[in-house]
Amino acid sequence: MSAPSVSYRRHRFPRELIAHTVWLYFRFPLSFRSVEEMLLGRGLIVSCETIRRWSLRFGAAYARSLRRKTAKPGDVWHLDEARIVVGGQPHWLWRAVDQDGYVLDERRGFPGCAEPGARMIVAHTGLPCAPDDVG
Repeated sequence: MSAPSVSYRRHRFPRELIAHTVWLYFRFPLSFRSVEEMLLGRGLIVSCETIRRWSLRFGAAYARSLRRKTAKPGDVWHLDEARIVVGGQPHWLWRAVDQDGYVLDERRGFPGCAEPGARMIVAHTGLPCAPDDVG
């Protein structure tokens, strides 16, 4: 969360608070009011309009730095499989996760197609041949 080279002069709040607030807004799917409530929980009173202004002024640099750090699929990955029943009909959900916990792909299907689900994920993501383990 290093601060980009922008000027924080003439702002009432410290640069660390501004940087943390803008980072929260761009890093997580939060609204301005959600960030405002999170800061209020820490005893900091900042309006959602102030957060919006900070996001407009300082947000572009943070968004660029976050986009540059997108996860690359790792060498080791595994396939999570879950069976749920919706309206009396069973459905299967698959999720490919690498060793760092990043979700590589998600698929869903119907009973009896667990193997095709794994093959679809491998074909779609271009991952190495087979998962480390199926669980």
